[in-house]
Amino acid sequence: MASKGGQEFTDCNEYDSETMFAERHAEEHPSEEAVQPGSLPATPRASSLDVPFASPATFKLVELLGQGSYGEVWLAVSRASDSQFVIKRLHRYPFARNHELERWRLWNAPSSNAAPIDYAERERELVSQIPPHPNLVQCIAWLPWSFPEEANEAGLGSEGVEPDLALVMERGYPLAHLFQRDQNLVSDSLWLRLIRVVCRALFSALAHLHAHGFVHRDIRLDHVLSRVDPEALGLSLQAGRLPQAETFFLCDYSLLRRCSANTDADGASSPTLTYAPMRSPELYFGETRRLPSSDIWAAGCVLLELLFRQAGEPVFDCGTGTAMSELRSLKTVFDLLGNPPECFKQQPLAPASHTESVSSPHGSDNIAARIHRCWNNDVDQDVIEQAIDLVQRLLDYCEARRPAAVQVLEHPFLQI
Repeated sequence: MASKGGQEFTDCNEYDSETMFAERHAEEHPSEEAVQPGSLPATPRASSLDVPFASPATFKLVELLGQGSYGEVWLAVSRASDSQFVIKRLHRYPFARNHELERWRLWNAPSSNAAPIDYAERERELVSQIPPHPNLVQCIAWLPWSFPEEANEAGLGSEGVEPDLALVMERGYPLAHLFQRDQNLVSDSLWLRLIRVVCRALFSALAHLHAHGFVHRDIRLDHVLSRVDPEALGLSLQAGRLPQAETFFLCDYSLLRRCSANTDADGASSPTLTYAPMRSPELYFGETRRLPSSDIWAAGCVLLELLFRQAGEPVFDCGTGTAMSELRSLKTVFDLLGNPPECFKQQPLAPASHTESVSSPHGSDNIAARIHRCWNNDVDQDVIEQAIDLVQRLLDYCEARRPAAVQVLEHPFLQI
């Protein structure tokens, strides 16, 4: 036993970390439902407004799917039902004090002794405020990260330190492989309709997040998943059956933040930026506000990636390895869209009318020509023109002229 703050506690290696986690959380959040070990909520929840806490013993880790700065993503199965889930481990303190993000935070902090940010708890609190939506990932349960399989990396840094937090979510399947493999197995007309369905799901999710005051800040094709296995989805498409928009959902809340039009609000000024190939131009030139318009630009990049039929290869690529360069990504923006117009230097602007011309004639011609080359002549050319018009509006250099997500849902291209 050891003592801290007048209380006795047991070394984490001896004391059940799950119990420690549950006891503390129950004290801080007495109104939340608890799930007993070995059980699962009867119905998945689409947000964590009412997502309970569960025991790690309920699940078995199967495979590491990916990892990043803020955590890891694992495939897991329920020990009770063998159903598959995804478990995202959220590191509480992912950055060392000498990391550039921590140095930036301390430099902006009112005191040099500012306490470190619990990133896992911050994400939990933000996610808990998102109401349910069919095009957002369903959250099943929260739990402490303390799996026997990962005993050596259980997130237990020292005595009395809580384990990392984990979020159990529905399983989804990446779309890139489907788009790469099956696009030549069905007609161009059906494939274009699939793109419209996927993008309608994406903008429905964004409209919901933005309406509730959030920006996602990490929109990319990798984060738009299917609830249907790609094999089954491919066979359905080959049979001429188009999935519903509810088949697809947006995931990954690692960079989710509250919208902030004030650079001094809620730590808005931050070096944490959107993935370079999806980054809107104003973010390269000192814009620090967190606005929905940056999500709109990124979603436009996803749409363009699909219309160019190069899923998995971002249009505004920044390279990899030693050749990786954020400025390379910006250069590809200029190469495709042309030089920024004067309005780019005169933010903010009043919203443009629906009939106002967009950005750069040179860029408009480039986009239109490339999209036309990617689709056969038997595709409805009116739909192609609608797609070109929508892309040009989404990828407007002037952020104030980009349409809101709810307006995008009214665009003719997304009327399926």
